[in-house]
Order: sequence, then C-alpha cells, then structure tokens
Amino acid sequence: MGGLDVAGVSRSEADRLWETARTQLTGSGAIAETADALCRHRNTVQSRFARFHELTAVTSEVGRRSTGASATGAR
Repeated sequence: MGGLDVAGVSRSEADRLWETARTQLTGSGAIAETADALCRHRNTVQSRFARFHELTAVTSEVGRRSTGASATGAR
C-alpha cells in the first residue's frame, strides 16, 4: 500500500484513498469530475484528499508534493 501502510489505516480506508487518487490522476483533475466518477459528494472526495495528504504528504495536484517539487524533483 505504499505510504498508506501505517498504523491506524484499515485496508478498506487505504483502498478508498487509492481509488480516489487513481480516479483523480486519470481524469481532468477537477474535484467535481472525480466525485461524479466515484458517485460521491465533492466534500467526500475533498475529505479523502485531505486524509491522503495527511498520510503521504502528496497533494491532489498531479505529480506534486506539499514542498512544491514535482515527482521528478524539478520545480
């Protein structure tokens, strides 16, 4: 599970968070589109991103970390 393999994160929660992240990354990046694709309210999606960020320090922006560096290390 990568960054979600930590104490206090159930397998079902990790699966939901990964599903949300994958859907975001394969779509346009819009919260509303991700929510529609998952048949969830946009607030649910935003909460999942907040939890994902809390556990991994990865934001919902494609390829960016909270430090502002891209996945390749470029700014």
